[in-house]
Amino acid sequence: MPDAPCYPIIYVRGYAMTAGEIDETTADPFCGFNLGSTVFRATPDKTLPARKFIFESPVLRLNTDFGYTDVFENGLDIMDPGWTDPIRSKTIVIYHYYEQASRLLASPRGKRWYLTRRIAEEDSVACRSHRDLADPAKPDARRIYLSSVFLANRWRVDPERASLAYTLTLGVRVPEFEVDRKFWPDRHYEGGYLFRDSLVLEMTPPKSADADWQVSYDWQSERPGLATTRLDTQGLAAARAELSIAFDSATAPGIRGRLLFVVTPWNR
Repeated sequence: MPDAPCYPIIYVRGYAMTAGEIDETTADPFCGFNLGSTVFRATPDKTLPARKFIFESPVLRLNTDFGYTDVFENGLDIMDPGWTDPIRSKTIVIYHYYEQASRLLASPRGKRWYLTRRIAEEDSVACRSHRDLADPAKPDARRIYLSSVFLANRWRVDPERASLAYTLTLGVRVPEFEVDRKFWPDRHYEGGYLFRDSLVLEMTPPKSADADWQVSYDWQSERPGLATTRLDTQGLAAARAELSIAFDSATAPGIRGRLLFVVTPWNR
């Protein structure tokens, strides 16, 4: 029926059981509905053998055959603040059911943020060998970019609270030990952490033009739910400032270092 009316179509991803499946689904804007198939399928005639059948995917088929389009606009989805694109009759909407359970998302004070993830299992840039970290000729190997976050006053959960807070979990894990190019299978627990703790960093803007920012933090293993240790905030009024927080596992083997926060205004 060429004149039949068209309506928006909402897709909901089926069951994703493991954490990896949930993350994989969340990382895909189409939650897998853009994946096709080239496998053999049975034919309607039972006397004929199965034959190769190419199915382009639900999203591509709707787009090429019926002119459907998605609702994504400038990196935003239909439920994101700032999304303004109208919903047309030939629209594909993907309901991201698994976002709340995914490890890809963080929730500073109840708001959803997409952060840059750095996990060793994914062979990311966070992987370093002990040789690289201990080599004085490789100072850049000891500086690892972890993530970026954007804080804004309009996203406060409590409008009466002047501060903005950011929480991160820092984990340094040894996936395997290798000495003299030999793996030690019985001398360690695979996946053991040299350091793992969560940090709360809270920033309070100055009450007057000549006052200073107040920035405090605490490691949550020491003071759960609090950020009371003050940081030196000289220079925060400039276009770029750096805040440094030390960490130390105080164990052997262990690790110590500093978290460096580079703070810049982004929404003036």
